[in-house]
Amino acid sequence: MRTFEIGVVLGSWRSATDGSTVPWSEIRDLALRAEAIGFDAVWSPDELLGRLIKGGPRYGFWDGIAIPAALAAATSRIKIGTWVLSSLHRNPGITAKAAATIDEISGGRSAGSRPRAAASGATPERHPDPPRGPRPQGLPARCPPRGYLELLRGGAQRCRRARTARLGIRGGLRRGRSHPSTIGRSAGVVAAPLEPAGASGMFGTMIGGSAEAIADAFRSFRQAGFTQLEFMLHPQTAATLEAMAPVLELLDRD
Repeated sequence: MRTFEIGVVLGSWRSATDGSTVPWSEIRDLALRAEAIGFDAVWSPDELLGRLIKGGPRYGFWDGIAIPAALAAATSRIKIGTWVLSSLHRNPGITAKAAATIDEISGGRSAGSRPRAAASGATPERHPDPPRGPRPQGLPARCPPRGYLELLRGGAQRCRRARTARLGIRGGLRRGRSHPSTIGRSAGVVAAPLEPAGASGMFGTMIGGSAEAIADAFRSFRQAGFTQLEFMLHPQTAATLEAMAPVLELLDRD
């Protein structure tokens, strides 16, 4: 078992400039190939609508619960996770039940989820129809008979990351379910093995160049104390995924 896990993010988009939605059959085939190559996890994002660059095309998103459930049934070894799971349009209790069901379908391979309040560019302050009244908080993702699901919590802002760490450690210790040493660190990047090093893409500079160059970039996260890394493919094609296979081979030689 790797101490530094590498996962593939399979979105509903092909690239930042292509507005078409990737069909399920293509997502399934990419997940099966990622599993065969030996990656540790496959992640499925969740949004209402997508737009990767300002002024770019909007594209449709497949449901962030249905796709992971389908991936859980289609695969046999690889972990399955949701890379964001919006709390603005999902009931927490139903979401917890769905996560437990996915974990059951996968035979305990659920890799967790990254809850986020700012889906589709909305925030509680700017949401067109803010929820009224009290909202359920702290519902445990209880899923008999497996116990509690692993959760991946993320945020781009420093204050949000600090709050995540503080609540995650304090809440876990209070419930007697985790120790600070068991809480890992995760990072998300864009990998472009068919592009030159330093190429710019969806979210700024991508990790590109040779397999060795990409492996070195991934190693830097491991050396910085991260326990897992999730990468988006640019573009999301079978050829791009195949070009990442040598990167995993190099990392496994370390």
